[in-house]
Amino acid sequence: MAKQVSLKATLRPGIGRQHARRTRAAAMVPAVVYGSHLKPIPIQVEARAVERVFKHATSENMLVELSLDEGGQTTNRLAFIQEIQHHPLSDQVLHLDFHEVRADEKLHAHVVIVAVG
Repeated sequence: MAKQVSLKATLRPGIGRQHARRTRAAAMVPAVVYGSHLKPIPIQVEARAVERVFKHATSENMLVELSLDEGGQTTNRLAFIQEIQHHPLSDQVLHLDFHEVRADEKLHAHVVIVAVG
């Protein structure tokens, strides 16, 4: 079984372009948690932690345990990384989309297989 990856996240104070720029200036990555049973939640994740996770990962498609700090109360959520937006020149992570999944829920994903050799 694959190693469980965990990230700490906090609620984002606002949404929109200006708030995203302020979030990136504070060395954080803006993100959103979607799910079939909840409203979208705007969050922010520490940029260094995201880089550390992808540095040791074999692909960008993985399950992540989000430790979400919601105003003093911490909840753990299991999420699948749905989309990652990179800067075209610097390859810096600009935005993350997480899709929350449940342990009893089926997940269908498209996996790209590249033959080498």
